[in-house]
Amino acid sequence: MRKLLHSFLLEDYENIRKIIQKIAFPIEFVLALFCVYSFYEMVVGKAIVGSYSFVSLGIFFLSLLGLLYLILFQCKYEKEKIEKLTISFLIPISIFYLFFMLPTYVPDENAHIWKAYEISTGKWVTKIEEDGTANSYVPEFFEKNQVYTIGNYRNLEKIKQEKTDYQNLTLVDSPAKAYPTVLYCFSSIGFALARTFHLNGVFAIYLARICNTIVFLLFSYYSIKIIPFGKKVLVTLFFLPMTLQQCTSISADSLMNSVSFFYIAYTLSIIMENKKLTLKRMLLFGIMSVLLAVSKIAYCPLVGIVFLFISMKNSNKRTKGIFISTVLVLSAILAVGYYAFMQQYPAAESAKVYMEANHVEPSEQIQHILKNPTSMIPVFIESINQDGYLRSMLGSHLGWLNIEISSSYITLFLVFLVLAPFMEKNEMELKKSHKIWLLFLALATYWLVFLALYITWTPVGNVRALGVQGRYFLPIVPFVFLCFCKKNQYISYKHMNLLWLLALSFLNLFVIRDIYQFFIG
Repeated sequence: MRKLLHSFLLEDYENIRKIIQKIAFPIEFVLALFCVYSFYEMVVGKAIVGSYSFVSLGIFFLSLLGLLYLILFQCKYEKEKIEKLTISFLIPISIFYLFFMLPTYVPDENAHIWKAYEISTGKWVTKIEEDGTANSYVPEFFEKNQVYTIGNYRNLEKIKQEKTDYQNLTLVDSPAKAYPTVLYCFSSIGFALARTFHLNGVFAIYLARICNTIVFLLFSYYSIKIIPFGKKVLVTLFFLPMTLQQCTSISADSLMNSVSFFYIAYTLSIIMENKKLTLKRMLLFGIMSVLLAVSKIAYCPLVGIVFLFISMKNSNKRTKGIFISTVLVLSAILAVGYYAFMQQYPAAESAKVYMEANHVEPSEQIQHILKNPTSMIPVFIESINQDGYLRSMLGSHLGWLNIEISSSYITLFLVFLVLAPFMEKNEMELKKSHKIWLLFLALATYWLVFLALYITWTPVGNVRALGVQGRYFLPIVPFVFLCFCKKNQYISYKHMNLLWLLALSFLNLFVIRDIYQFFIG
């Protein structure tokens, strides 16, 4: 009887464990929202009014217990699956960035808020009027409350008490009016829900950020799961402060970066594992190629990864030739076509003021380059020498590049990124020809970003490109570091996955502390 009872109990336990495994991440995400937001309310409330909210304190400890249980559960039962272990740690860390980074404080987020809100109302494309203007209508709350009015947590707490009238619309000249609609398809859902339930505008922004964060976590999970080698390279990339800032915001970079990381992982999973080029795989790859090319023309070289399919042995030459040609031609035509479409839109007034004051004239700049093509060499060298793009890409300066993160933290993130290719046993590695091609694509993208900003944002004939930011280079990071992954050169250590994730998580908590200290004033 005792054995029979033990058998029933063991069977019940196994069934419960399987159920928890299936629903662990959604529950963890909800618990993390309650836990981090209540913690935010506690620390901000203590700093502003000098006392803790007992309600926030109770919610924090209850949600924290549940959160810790689920993380420990993953550590015990899923420790060999780095993708599951990664997301378990990444969920609370990403939500810290979501709440502690002030709304509109991610670069150009106010413009992206306007664009996402406009799309949420069913206006997928900003209309160009007969007089040539192209403005959007958004609730006055979103036009009034921007970086210069929010500024710190104290002001944010006051703004959160305001009522948002979604019928009281005002005209805005959004710098993001010509951006592709698809980049806001998820954040716009957040605004649609907020409008339906008449939420305060700050919580509408949080809801839109939550939608983008969910998408980021999903792409992160599947990217790590399917990439055949270099998993720790992607893991480390997802934990970089700059990645987390952008992907948990309403910035267009959120979806663009998430897709670019998955794009690389998906390509390598097909090529390295020699999977057959089915219609489904070709369609998915083609859609992602077009999305990246259309979203930002400087990222067009990334589509060149399609040439790696030439080496596949599981598909005939004719199929590969048609597939590669179709992807390249379609991506090029749509990228150029959409770029031409964007030129119909007048520049935002703020951009016009800058361009007139600094003699920025794209057509003259192009003529200058064509007459003096060799002049771009010193411009390129001078641009690289003047700014720490690598450290900026990691997250040395967050927000509007004015939240300075301790240089020791950034150095440690760089150390993790450099060591990542050597911290796991890879079953395969890239061919030499593949490595050379990926490095060439990375360099081409790097150069094209500089060229694009030199033409569109730099005074004619200037000695260096202006407006370039480190975050623009995040999509090409995997191209570089995956080339260092080797089959037989790795460092083996017990519980390496867990220790790696713990270290990256704690390092990010220190970054969050720097962000908090900046906004608490």
